[in-house]
Amino acid sequence: MQRLDLQFYGFFMITLCGAVLGTLFDLLRVARGHYRPNAWLAAAADLLFWAVATLALSGALFFGNWGDRRGYVVVALLLGIGLYYWLASPVVRAIYQAIIGVLEWVADLIATLIMRLLVAPVLWVAGVLWAAVLTIADWVADLGMGVWGLLVRLGGWLLAPLNGPYRFLRLHYLLTKRRLKRRLRHWLLGPPGGRKRR
Repeated sequence: MQRLDLQFYGFFMITLCGAVLGTLFDLLRVARGHYRPNAWLAAAADLLFWAVATLALSGALFFGNWGDRRGYVVVALLLGIGLYYWLASPVVRAIYQAIIGVLEWVADLIATLIMRLLVAPVLWVAGVLWAAVLTIADWVADLGMGVWGLLVRLGGWLLAPLNGPYRFLRLHYLLTKRRLKRRLRHWLLGPPGGRKRR
């Protein structure tokens, strides 16, 4: 039989483990009530809670009772959970809610600082650069259109003296083409009025 002080130590460790399990369950309840997760996240949180509870109870049984299963283990566990919910649960839940509120405030503050000190200047510089690129592109397009118009006018001015000879040559080309067609037809078929009808 174990010594009485070791039995009290084991009883105390299992009772403390029950209180710890109660605090973990309250943390789960507060987080669920605050964030309202979907079914998959709620199931994952439940699974995580039971995994942590199993590890905590196994550690308490090993270090407090050396793995010996006795009747007072269940009594001590239920006593720890009951004392926690009777004495400390409302206070611990309020502390959890305050901690979640402070963490959300800190996260919002960090996000605001990052947006104002890092992201906003980068976006401003990018906007200025993009506006400069668009302005330069407009200038280049206007310059290109002006140069093209100037080239068209210059080409028209340079080619203006060639309009007369071009028209003269085109007219003589068309007349020569028509004469060649008539001579070829006359040579192959004879004169148009001289055909004999049968």
